[in-house]
Amino acid sequence: MLAIGLIVTASFFIYEATSSRKTRSLAKELTTGAVASFFLGFGSLFLLLASGVYV
Repeated sequence: MLAIGLIVTASFFIYEATSSRKTRSLAKELTTGAVASFFLGFGSLFLLLASGVYV
């Protein structure tokens, strides 16, 4: 899950850096950010649980 989150985050940054200001889509930015946040959040939670840190 962390790997997927990092890949989606990287694609978000690439999208932001390569698209011009007029061609950006707010829906695409929000969707990509939400997916990245979901996977990074649950990935880090499960990593902490697997390593014995109970949160």
